[in-house]
Amino acid sequence: MSLYDLPGHYGRNLEIDVCHECNAIWFDEWESTQLSPDGVVGLFRLIHERGGTASSAGSKLSEGLRCMSCGDAMKLVNDSVKNTRFVYQACRHGHGRFTTFYNFLSEKQFVRELTRAEREKLCATVR
Repeated sequence: MSLYDLPGHYGRNLEIDVCHECNAIWFDEWESTQLSPDGVVGLFRLIHERGGTASSAGSKLSEGLRCMSCGDAMKLVNDSVKNTRFVYQACRHGHGRFTTFYNFLSEKQFVRELTRAEREKLCATVR
């Protein structure tokens, strides 16, 4: 993992851990919500510079990952924001979470699932 210093709310900076090998991010407790808009854009830029979201990290989410802080087994969490679903591995003791680039983009609503009406329109127009 590499550390990236990114802007947080109220003039604070946050050190975010990024795994370049599997295109994933480790957030300590609440770090994802403490990123300022500039910090989120900074992570978006990093994701773009790394070539997008294609990675092997998705398969790691189903593996028995261990917390970077306490070493205990992590749990798979299914979450959503405004009908956009995303998943991550979370420490059972609240120390942090591991998420893929794609799931981070979904969490921040940079990418989203199509609505039923959008899927139906797409099916009707694309053969």
